[in-house]
Amino acid sequence: MYTFARMIEEENIPHTEHNKDYSKAGMKYLLYFLLLASGVGIGILLKPQGSIFRNSYTSTEDVINLIKNAYVDTVSESKLQKAAIEGLLQELDPHSVYIPAEELSAVEAPLNGNFEGIGVEFNILDDTVMVVNVINGGPSQQVGVFADDRIVSVDGKNIASIKITNDIVMKSLKGPKDTKVKIGIFRRSTGKVIYFTIKRGKIPIYSVDAAYMVDKKTGYIKINHFGANTYEEFYDKLKELENEGLTNLIIDLRGNGGGYLDAVCRIADELLNDDKLIIYTKGVHQKRKDYRAHTKGLFENGKLMVLIDDHSASASEILAGAIQDWDRGVIIGRRSFGKGLVQESLGLDDGSQVRLTIARYYTPSGRCIQKNYAPNGHADYENELYSRYKSDRVSDSILMLKSHKFKTSKGRTVVDGMGISPDIYIPVDTSKNSQYLSELLQNGYMQQYVYQLTDAYPELKNMKNKIDFDIWWSARHQKVSEGLTQFAKGKGLEINWAGFAKSISIIERQLKSYIARRALGENEFIKTANENDPYMKKALESITSYPQILTQ
Repeated sequence: MYTFARMIEEENIPHTEHNKDYSKAGMKYLLYFLLLASGVGIGILLKPQGSIFRNSYTSTEDVINLIKNAYVDTVSESKLQKAAIEGLLQELDPHSVYIPAEELSAVEAPLNGNFEGIGVEFNILDDTVMVVNVINGGPSQQVGVFADDRIVSVDGKNIASIKITNDIVMKSLKGPKDTKVKIGIFRRSTGKVIYFTIKRGKIPIYSVDAAYMVDKKTGYIKINHFGANTYEEFYDKLKELENEGLTNLIIDLRGNGGGYLDAVCRIADELLNDDKLIIYTKGVHQKRKDYRAHTKGLFENGKLMVLIDDHSASASEILAGAIQDWDRGVIIGRRSFGKGLVQESLGLDDGSQVRLTIARYYTPSGRCIQKNYAPNGHADYENELYSRYKSDRVSDSILMLKSHKFKTSKGRTVVDGMGISPDIYIPVDTSKNSQYLSELLQNGYMQQYVYQLTDAYPELKNMKNKIDFDIWWSARHQKVSEGLTQFAKGKGLEINWAGFAKSISIIERQLKSYIARRALGENEFIKTANENDPYMKKALESITSYPQILTQ
């Protein structure tokens, strides 16, 4: 398994303090994950009509026919049609997209909650496919594949040191359920290649990354997207935390790009009482449709804190907006992405889809949080997040002055057209950044170093719990951190002790989190990353001043 969310996370930790390169290709896949609704198939087919040799050509079909029949070189009609569709959608909003048939299943897999494959998470390091994690109960675990194994061949074909790509690996390992694939594994402990024949199966993709009690009364749940199974995952984790004494809840939506409308509405229903409005949608061709809470929720009365950042979008903003408008909880972090458009899936005859924007959604107070995309085109829209980092909250303040004002249930002022602005703002802290840290992160040296640590410290493979891990880290953190400088030097990055000293707190925090993931899994990775996190610190502080925050 190697999902888009995983790629983003692996390459950009910490997710609250980085800049992303929104290239056109990268943005295309980001937009796939900012969808609100599952769709309805409607067949649309572009067909040539009439003679192409008329005196004027006014339709897209005519121009495609003209090129196909009169152009100097042979061209592909399907490529022309694809380009025409993409060109038309470029004239609309940034979230109306075309998805080719061959990409559709990969796009929908993370939302649908499963895919078919061998059940491993991988990363490519030094042109080698490294097994990052083996999914519990999956086909690979059943035959004895371990984390840290290197996949060197698939069905007899070498895939090591051939400039391998994620796409090639995914196409090689994924496949229909019950089909078989033979992989060659190099395992350092044996020093030789071991072969496994694996029967592919259905692999679940979880949307709740972590859930644990921060203290005796405060629980924490992190949701990475809103998919087909998210509500059930959230409900089960919330129930477990309530059994452990939960009275305060922190929901972490940082980096959550959205997903299904139904999933987020069902979760909101567990947090809002009575018949409260969660969201409504409407468009020129779509009548207003209200989505309301209607059941007795598990957590309607306790103190609630919601963490958001620049990459919390779409369904994440629906949840945060409803909580804020009803003064149900405290929103903490940075202004959210600003995606308030509803897409419907329209199927084309070749199996591809157009995800077309059909409506806007509005929070209970009546605000649309969609940020502006009209004046300067899609390029500025795609780069808007990067510009925020340069101006930090200055641009937010200017936008607030120009935006329409709305009122929450208790009379607090909120604005539209710019995402969800938090009740408690967390600025970007650049005081500990350095060029040395940037080069460590950009080149992936920190992740690579952590992978080889399990060979240097074999006891990590037998770590039982967080207490044992914390003891291990406390005794070795200085040696482990300085070891990173030597590892990076071996890769060509000269040691900069001044930069290392300036960024040591960030370096150690990330190293500790990565190693915790290798030793104990995803839940402990998140728990470790949260230990010195400013968002979490503010969330815990806000519990004591909770009523005052919601009446300011």
